[in-house]
Amino acid sequence: MHSLDTFQMQSAYLLGRSAPIDANEVANGLGQGNLWLYSDIAPAHWFYSHYPDHFFNGMACVDKRHANQLEPPVKQAVNDLPWASKSLGKMGHFQSTSPLIKGFLHVVQIEKMAPSYEREDIQLKHLMAIADHEQEQILQPLIYEDPIFKKWLVTQRGRLWRCLSPTYEIVFTHACSTRNPQLKSVAPDDMVVEDFESRMKWIEQAAGKFHGLMRTDAQLMENELATIARWVDAPDARWVY
Repeated sequence: MHSLDTFQMQSAYLLGRSAPIDANEVANGLGQGNLWLYSDIAPAHWFYSHYPDHFFNGMACVDKRHANQLEPPVKQAVNDLPWASKSLGKMGHFQSTSPLIKGFLHVVQIEKMAPSYEREDIQLKHLMAIADHEQEQILQPLIYEDPIFKKWLVTQRGRLWRCLSPTYEIVFTHACSTRNPQLKSVAPDDMVVEDFESRMKWIEQAAGKFHGLMRTDAQLMENELATIARWVDAPDARWVY
């Protein structure tokens, strides 16, 4: 959300195809990634929360998940979403992956355990399994391998564009940024964003920091997550889309 609202992205989008790299495609790439990442993972969480006994087995289990097998009205609604025609195939039509299933098997373990360090370790394993699914199976083919998006990322690493581009950071608050180093994770300078392995090294570091904050200040983190959840009613970035 905050990436799309930065003045750099808004200004670039206004330049559109007159920019050295088609800024419209870059901004829409960010939107595409966010939309379809959510559309992939949210139903899995909803399904498990409402029907845990049917999640791994049965007629509608996670192994049978496929965009082409949805009920006709739902399938039509999905196909009408932005970028559907070029996104669904790249991300495997919502088919389940080993990391996704592994992540939810960890949830089964977590729900059976009393609070303990062992339980917290499994929570972190769950977090990383879902991150593996999201980054490698969804975002990698969807946007990071897109020629225009990849060209933009490569250009950003140049000396001039690096100075003008927003900092790569994950902030553990609802604010756009923070000066408190304990509440954010900044990407290493040598990270190659479009490279899955390079990106995951940073994500693992950020996940560890997030996990630590959930251990030491769960109330703060839950309050921040509750604030972020209310963004559902926030308007789209003015010039993007």
